[in-house]
Amino acid sequence: MNYMEIKWYKFKESFEKFIIRDLEKALKANIEVGTIILTVIGIESLSGYFVGEKSNGKTFKKFIDTFMPAYSNHAESLYKCIRNGLAHDYIIKEYEGKSFLLTRDSGGKHLEPVYGNNGWFYLNREQFALDFLKAQKEFFFSS
Repeated sequence: MNYMEIKWYKFKESFEKFIIRDLEKALKANIEVGTIILTVIGIESLSGYFVGEKSNGKTFKKFIDTFMPAYSNHAESLYKCIRNGLAHDYIIKEYEGKSFLLTRDSGGKHLEPVYGNNGWFYLNREQFALDFLKAQKEFFFSS
């Protein structure tokens, strides 16, 4: 293995150990906010590697567009409302009239509009995390 392959292997090993395993534990234990935060952190981390630059809202969107296309219409809102909200202020923010109402139960409403709140959508924490777990496998397989 050359130097870059070793670095990549170590990153992947660390990512799986600290993000993926913790996310799987959070799902199993029904930890609501932690599950969402680990999911957006995972997306953000991989997005920088995917694009080849420091992660930000644009890399986040590119990762979602490629590996989680069902979320493409919500990528900017996920970044602004969930990533910036929960990860930094422990609240779900509203951005340009858009936001999310979290659902927790398996099979609960997901990516559907919230009746009476134009611009708001349901976000099922479990489905979001499971979709990311699938996406990260595709990412590492394609890399």
